Amino acid sequence: MAEDDNRPLKRVDSLDDLVTWLRWIADDVARDPDAVENMTTDRYLEACAAYLQDRSRLQKRAGHPLPAQPTWQLLADALHAGCFYE
Repeated sequence: MAEDDNRPLKRVDSLDDLVTWLRWIADDVARDPDAVENMTTDRYLEACAAYLQDRSRLQKRAGHPLPAQPTWQLLADALHAGCFYE
């Protein structure tokens, strides 16, 4: 996604925040599709899964496992990472 965008540095704490976040991602992809690593649905979903698995492992190793109830922020992070994560 564009590094010079005007996306607020805001946490995603609600469904409304997530909807806004997803629209920002969609706008970024439309504006610069070449910046996106995973343009097919299967690659995108695999990248989301890999991100969540790796994040869970890293946080456990650091002594901070993911919460039992996922947060809106975790979901937003995974959906964003799906565009780039390998």
